[in-house]
Amino acid sequence: MRYQDKGFEVSFNRDIRYGEGGIHHGTTSSTLPLMLDFYEPRDEPSQSPRPALILAFGGAFHRGSKETDGFEVEGRCNTSIAAYCHTFARRGYATFSIDSRLVQEDPDPGTTPTILDAAAIPRSRVDAVRQLLGLPPATAGMLHAGIEAACDDMAAAFGFVSAQADRFRIDRSPLLSGLSFEQIQLVIEIRLVWLRAIGLQSA
Repeated sequence: MRYQDKGFEVSFNRDIRYGEGGIHHGTTSSTLPLMLDFYEPRDEPSQSPRPALILAFGGAFHRGSKETDGFEVEGRCNTSIAAYCHTFARRGYATFSIDSRLVQEDPDPGTTPTILDAAAIPRSRVDAVRQLLGLPPATAGMLHAGIEAACDDMAAAFGFVSAQADRFRIDRSPLLSGLSFEQIQLVIEIRLVWLRAIGLQSA
């Protein structure tokens, strides 16, 4: 029942640097420190490695942060990423909330492509969020760069946490991520790239 009961106190460790990412890619480029927050279960009777979760905030790649992605829509507000992290940590999971670069920061898309067709990126949610933020419609290239950067940031967080397994006292093998709806679409794209690379999916 360890990972179902909410039995642990939680220690909060804020702003641990897990990497850096390029921004203002199309103008004067610079780098942005990438941070994560660590929610650690306390007072465990066992010192064995714990399962870990890495959670990414939602916001259509345009808003939100590792502290909050709770937004009110039609009188209702979604549960924030911080609340999810705290809940999982209370159940015994070592839980991490990561920051990642946003589309408006004109991020460097990197050199490990994930999106197969930039023109096919679903736009309905993105367009609605940009309108709420008072931004003009984004080009396919802008969205492509933002999503590629977010994928790179999640990959960097995985690498960092896995390399620091002893520090965080986690088990590397069940290292899991929690994704928002738009990020689930990215996982599908990533899996298609992998299947095509090994010859199990036609282009």
